Amino acid sequence: MIVCQLPQILYFAPGKTGSTAVEHMLRDLGVVFDDDAKYRTNGIAKHVIPESFNAFDDYFVFMTCRNPYSRAVSMWSHFQTDLRPKPKTISILGPLAEASTGLDFKQWVHKFLVTPSKHIDHPFFNTQATYVASIPYIDAMIHQENLIEEWLQLPFVQAAEHKACRHERISEYRLQGKHWKDMYNNDTELIEAVNSAFEADFDAVGYSHNFGDAI
Repeated sequence: MIVCQLPQILYFAPGKTGSTAVEHMLRDLGVVFDDDAKYRTNGIAKHVIPESFNAFDDYFVFMTCRNPYSRAVSMWSHFQTDLRPKPKTISILGPLAEASTGLDFKQWVHKFLVTPSKHIDHPFFNTQATYVASIPYIDAMIHQENLIEEWLQLPFVQAAEHKACRHERISEYRLQGKHWKDMYNNDTELIEAVNSAFEADFDAVGYSHNFGDAI
């Protein structure tokens, strides 16, 4: 959970849903983060809500989300080092990064999403449904696929003189120009494995289970 006091915003940011771009855009708007209330666990679990926090009614609450099929590819590509070394990733995710590096997408899915893994409890794997269940209410859900369009509709963005908007798609470069769907290679077993692993997410954040509907 990221708390901003000027204006009063609560931002819930599941990993790999465009959260880095949103944080940059918030700063570009001149939003002041409350550093004492920017709750994180190893830089990943941004949805953590301290028991002492009970001021939801005073804030505009929004969350980013992403189609679970493309999010799974982005999670996997986060560990690929074909373009640049990622010491920050390794320092944050530790053994999880080491265990993921070098695996193709199907191998990664089977290692972490199908076969029980000692890493599966890591906050990196938190489902979007977990975030939704932890939040008393959400004023706006921003879909990564339409990030800029929906960002510009947020009331505090519309009220700003400078409507900053940018979306860094680093993961696309890690896919070497391929579309994320290419990673599935029409493999129905692989598609079903991801569907099963993130089953609750589809309904929680409003996406179709049908792989063909994903963009």
